[in-house]
Amino acid sequence: MDEGEAARLKQAREKLGLSRDDAFVRLRMAGKDISFSSYKRWERGERDISRSMATEIIEILQKSEQEIMGDRIEPGGEDLQTVPEIEMEVSDDDSTRGTNSNLMLSRSYIRSEYGIHPERLVVMRVRGRSMLDTLRPGQKVLAVRQEGQDLEDDVIYALRGPLGFTVKRLRFDRKEAGPVIWIWPDNPEQEDQRRCLNLNDFEEEYTVVAKALEVRQKL
Repeated sequence: MDEGEAARLKQAREKLGLSRDDAFVRLRMAGKDISFSSYKRWERGERDISRSMATEIIEILQKSEQEIMGDRIEPGGEDLQTVPEIEMEVSDDDSTRGTNSNLMLSRSYIRSEYGIHPERLVVMRVRGRSMLDTLRPGQKVLAVRQEGQDLEDDVIYALRGPLGFTVKRLRFDRKEAGPVIWIWPDNPEQEDQRRCLNLNDFEEEYTVVAKALEVRQKL
């Protein structure tokens, strides 16, 4: 194992103040076909990485997301677009606040990476603890605006409900009276806040705003 290159890669990332998740996102944005598990094994010295590959990765990590996406745009290609941040609140007992997003991505990247129309991509910010340990307070999550698409089981959604905006996992279940939807905070300390509604009650009380795309990503 080349522990020297592994240490160089890890030290460069930490010096830039990036988590492994941050680093992986930048590599994906740069078009590198690298799995998250492979990246972790390189850093830990569990898998060989050449000096040239380590140098290339470090050069990518040193760029901002905007710079990386700018590098990928061909002359005469599509322009970068700002990804808006929707007003969102994970904590049900706090006020909803909106902030401007400084994230910019190319339309071609959004289409190829997520298979959605670029205008549907948004950022939602985590401000509460109800989704620990899946989502952390202060984390930003890429999401896609919900425009009548079918809901998916065991997926995190942004909802507008009786207490304002919230982010929760939705889980499908069936009881004697018929199908139900669980509104599910992942934080076990808040399991008393889990709600079970039949489909009609859910549709009356909640509007589904967006679906989380990359819950591990912190932009």
